[in-house]
Amino acid sequence: MKDLYDIALCTVKNINLKKNGKAGHVACALETVSGIVYTGICIDVPCSIGICAEQAAIAEMLKHGETKIKRIVYCDNSSSKKENGLEDLAHQYKKEFEWISFQGNTTKTQEKGKGYGEGEIIEYAINHSQLLAKSKMLMKLTGRFYVKNIDFILFFLSSRYSYLDYHAGYIDTRCYIVQKPDYLNFLLHAHENVNDEQKYYIENVFYNIATSCNGVFHPFPVVCNIIGISGSMGTVYYDGQIKLFLKSIKTFSRAMIWNIKEKRKNQ
Repeated sequence: MKDLYDIALCTVKNINLKKNGKAGHVACALETVSGIVYTGICIDVPCSIGICAEQAAIAEMLKHGETKIKRIVYCDNSSSKKENGLEDLAHQYKKEFEWISFQGNTTKTQEKGKGYGEGEIIEYAINHSQLLAKSKMLMKLTGRFYVKNIDFILFFLSSRYSYLDYHAGYIDTRCYIVQKPDYLNFLLHAHENVNDEQKYYIENVFYNIATSCNGVFHPFPVVCNIIGISGSMGTVYYDGQIKLFLKSIKTFSRAMIWNIKEKRKNQ
């Protein structure tokens, strides 16, 4: 599953706890044979209750009644040394495994905002992941979220195009599906323009790029039913049936209007 890398990388977030504790500096994403992805983060505290990211991801998987893992991507942004035991265990059970570790630019992330850190992580993954190098498309999903109707969405999307979730003045960057060449040509360095202090977020940067690319990025024709918790604000995302129905109408209408405008441009 192509979004495993982005899920693991975007789940990484340093969290300072009381009494010198910390969490989130290591993340893990695993895919089960059913295609569902589960994530986990580490908890490092000065007592015996700390857990590793892979343990947290496996616990999340077991909580949902699943036991069979397909692929695992382990990512950390603090230059941790590779734990060969994890890779050996994965190979023993014939699972694909990749360890990605780097030192993120925390200074710039603090200066510009979390959108910078997110873009830096994805850029690093694209430039260094051997498995990702084989992929033609990228799906980015923000950590601690999952798209409940992902199979339904993929059924409607064309493998020839790139898709973003358009809104008035911004792109919802929690989830997008794009051709890798489109990402490399237009979005790879978008995070460098982020400036949270001036309220110019990664969502605004994506929107300005997308609307100036002459139809490269199509709007999602189907609403993304995103469920989870915001890593920055702690907001719980869950839409009831009525709200989801209204969003579906708006998403479909937006896509139809966009297609009509693009056809008129090309006439």
